[in-house]
Amino acid sequence: MAATNAGNLFAFNADLKKFSRTVGVEFSKVKKKVSFDIFAGLIDTTPVDTGRARSGWAMTDSSPSAFVAPEGAASYPKPSVAEQPASFADPYSLIYIVNNVPYIRRLEFGHSKQAPNGMVRVTIARVESGLLAQL
Repeated sequence: MAATNAGNLFAFNADLKKFSRTVGVEFSKVKKKVSFDIFAGLIDTTPVDTGRARSGWAMTDSSPSAFVAPEGAASYPKPSVAEQPASFADPYSLIYIVNNVPYIRRLEFGHSKQAPNGMVRVTIARVESGLLAQL
């Protein structure tokens, strides 16, 4: 599965670069917009019972975040793109969008009726098809 994910990542990155050249926009700006679109899409499509899974999304560019939304909070804030530590200073650095809530994988693979097709796969497909439609 890791090889498939890596292949998909390389293909997605190639699509981003092609899109950047086609529309004549700097790759760094395309990367930032796509990262924000993916992050916002994940937040919007994550099923909410207590809100813990939705609040667990984090976007960084130095290394994957180790943040885990605490269990049993009275309320969970909806993550904001503006509050994420990703600086986008290096246009070619990796952007990590992670969720370390222990049950996030189960949610991605249909555990919730609110998101039977998951969040990550649906969001990536939506963002990628939007880019490809503009090529």
